[in-house]
Amino acid sequence: MNRQLAEQFAELDLSSHWEFIQNYTEAFKPVYICSQNLQGSHVSLSDFYITWLIAIGKVRRFHKNPLAIKLAETLQSRFSKLRLSQAFRMALYMDPRLNFVNSAIFNVEEKELIQGFITETWNRICRLNNADANAASSTTTSSSSDAMDESDSYITELFGGFNYY
Repeated sequence: MNRQLAEQFAELDLSSHWEFIQNYTEAFKPVYICSQNLQGSHVSLSDFYITWLIAIGKVRRFHKNPLAIKLAETLQSRFSKLRLSQAFRMALYMDPRLNFVNSAIFNVEEKELIQGFITETWNRICRLNNADANAASSTTTSSSSDAMDESDSYITELFGGFNYY
């Protein structure tokens, strides 16, 4: 029946394209699985890193597949650009599955830079917390209380409850 359809409609005859279709599905299946794994739930940056590395490794196994060779190069290129991000590197550094004694992910210089970035980030957070605390203490209690009363009244009214104020 398929041959009859192919004879009637030449555009349905895919016999000359099977090699490409097989190469395509073989090369992109690991990337598809990677995408599915990353879309399932919240994924940390280190889990993303591990999942991406597994996909690259699987794609590289297809040495005779011309699509897989180019795809592996592209995945590695994008991955190299992502690794330049200090936030990404910090997330990898903080994960003990990746950063352990004698781990080859970071050299000594990279570890020092990441540690400096972590310290700098912590200092910024502390400064922000101090600024927030100072701003909160400078406002008057009554105006803060009035704003809370208005918010509570609005939310109560919105959800059809009783307003006790």
